[in-house]
Amino acid sequence: MPQVGVVFADRIHVIEDHFIHAGPNGSHVCLVSQFAGPSLLDMHQCLDRTSGSRKVAKQVSEAVKMLHSSGILHGDLSSSNILFKMSRSASQWSDFWAAPKYIKFPLRTLDPPFGVVAPVDSECLLSFIQEDVLLINCGQAVFSKCLLTDYQPAILLHYLSPEGLFGAEIGLPSNIWALACILFEIRTGAPIFDSFFYGHNFIVKQIVELGKLPEVWWASWNDRTDWFNVTGHPLPDEEQIRNGIIFAVKSTLQQKLVSLLEELLGKMLKYDPDEWLSIEEVVEHRWFLYSDC
Repeated sequence: MPQVGVVFADRIHVIEDHFIHAGPNGSHVCLVSQFAGPSLLDMHQCLDRTSGSRKVAKQVSEAVKMLHSSGILHGDLSSSNILFKMSRSASQWSDFWAAPKYIKFPLRTLDPPFGVVAPVDSECLLSFIQEDVLLINCGQAVFSKCLLTDYQPAILLHYLSPEGLFGAEIGLPSNIWALACILFEIRTGAPIFDSFFYGHNFIVKQIVELGKLPEVWWASWNDRTDWFNVTGHPLPDEEQIRNGIIFAVKSTLQQKLVSLLEELLGKMLKYDPDEWLSIEEVVEHRWFLYSDC
């Protein structure tokens, strides 16, 4: 097999080898890649996201930079396609702490598989997880100069940039929008645009919250005064708390870091792709470099 650059392989999922496995469901081609564990999405409920998360965010940004330096658009950039690397000690499988669980195949088929193994509970892996990540699932990746007019990325709606939502041509800058969504998610543990039980229109509604609606729509939105003043700016947190719109929480984030992240995301989440930061500018932003020492 051709050798892959060490730096590239350190951040991007690559196929290193393959073998044939004969099991109860027949023979299968198995692909070997870097050793990694649960995804960023899987671990939101398990990890302390305020500790070291800027390091993870920087690594994800660097992985996107590596793709862009080769003119490659990742067509499915999301937190589910970012895996945490595992310590080598986890490769010594132990039935004592995580015995394989066989489950019934959930779909009805004429020839259902036998012996389907459930994934390991993420909490069993906490002590083996490293603060290093790997960008995976490049099956929708494409060279930006070879994009077809009907190219449709597989990315989830709440990571898709506005031009993609409205059917316009997308390119490398669309990864900047998705990356901004991921950086917010890394830092907070929640998506910036919520897609739970909602579809295209609800995602667009949340994106529009980045700026005031046109006046004809703004005037017809009866509940706007719960969140915003007459100029379209959010009400102070104290007033929203009194209105029962948000709940008071104790923040453990430094205000300087919050301000820098707000600045970074504000420059990545623009309606016009020409106004977005380049991936090089993202990686070198002050939010990644700031230290109070």
